[in-house]
Formats: sequence, C-alpha cells, structure tokens
Amino acid sequence: MKNEDQLPLRLIFQDEARFGRMSDPRSCWAPAPHRPVVKLALVREFCYEYAAVSPWDGCLDFMTAEKMNTDSMTRFLLQVSAAHKDEFIIMVVDGASSHRCKELRVPENVTLIRLPPYSPELNPAEQIWNVHSGATTSQIVFLTPWMLRQSKLNGV
Repeated sequence: MKNEDQLPLRLIFQDEARFGRMSDPRSCWAPAPHRPVVKLALVREFCYEYAAVSPWDGCLDFMTAEKMNTDSMTRFLLQVSAAHKDEFIIMVVDGASSHRCKELRVPENVTLIRLPPYSPELNPAEQIWNVHSGATTSQIVFLTPWMLRQSKLNGV
C-alpha cells in the first residue's frame, strides 16, 4: 500500500463482464406438414462492461469498452482514480490476466488486491451481472451490442 498522503480510504470491488449478440437459431414448432424457413446469419458482437462498487455507500463506477485487455483496465483505473481523487482506493480484483499484466498502469491513489483463484463468491461486484444480465433481454433481438447496453442502462 502506498497511501503516503494519508487520504481517506475507499474499499472497492471490481469486476468485468461481456455482453453482446450471439445469433443461435433454435428449433421452433409449426403445424404439420409446414416447415418454417429460418434465415441463418451468425453474429458474434460483444462489448465489455467494467464495474466497481463500494460496499460502504453503494457507489458504482462503470465503463464500457470494446475489448477486455490491459489498456481498457488501465483506462478504467484512471477513470475511477479521477472520480475519487480525494480518496485512497483499495480495489479488490479477480485474477484476470489484464489485472496482473506488467503493462498495467495503476494510479498513485489506487492499490490492487487480488482475490485467490476460483473465488467469485468473495467479490460482491459479481452480483451486479446477475441483475444486469437477467432474463429481461434474452428473447429480444438487438441490432448492436450498444443497443443492448442502452436497454440495460434504461432498465429495458
């Protein structure tokens, strides 16, 4: 830890998730002898949501990125650092490679604490995705991952 300025502490749990479109045609019912024709267009488009939540006051920081990599994680850390510039942030992260990479730039007012492997139950931020990716949008067709994101932000 490097809280040399004796800033107030803020504990934050961080996680990320992938959301997007995956077309996967399923069988459907039709009265005999009809056979429905379903056009096939395989689509794989994703966006990644980064989120960090503070259990003390419920403060939520989030960011959308096109990729989950070290650069995106660095941008998210900088965003969280700027949002809480008067606090020293202890951020609990999982063992994703983008959290352990040597190229990851961690701001001065942030320190990362890594959870043990295979322990998502220790990270309350995991619960964000249970609410976020519920069954509310599983049967809706979105033209882009960004439309999916907007529907989630607006509560569908």
